Amino acid sequence: MMVLIIALSLMADLVTKRLATLYLQNTSFPVIKNVLHLTYVENTGAAFGMYKGGRWFFIITTVLILCGIVFMLIKYKPQQKLVKVSSALVMAGAVGNLIDRIYNGFVVDFIDFRVINYPVFNIADCCVVVGAVLFAVWVIFFEKK
Repeated sequence: MMVLIIALSLMADLVTKRLATLYLQNTSFPVIKNVLHLTYVENTGAAFGMYKGGRWFFIITTVLILCGIVFMLIKYKPQQKLVKVSSALVMAGAVGNLIDRIYNGFVVDFIDFRVINYPVFNIADCCVVVGAVLFAVWVIFFEKK
């Protein structure tokens, strides 16, 4: 199950980033005018464009986080589906953005949610956020102390 989630999420991220690179450069396509646009952005920083230019810091940090997740999965062998799904989503998102950082020197972002003036993001970012939220839900509500 985890391998399938990682593979599908990573494929969705890489394909959509490639399409954004091919068709969205120097333009913004309104899906829903003033609500949701597709806008190509090259992000050299972290979330919300913070810490621009920290390519190697983010590459090393991402690799360490991925190693930590793999270590946790091997050591504790969690059986809870929520832990497995959340871990798979975080790993897929981390790998998707890691690939961009290694090969491009930046992360391609393209989902431009304008209602609340939110920073442009991508599928990998969605995976990391949803995975982190699901893990927090498990810790708060289901993890036995």
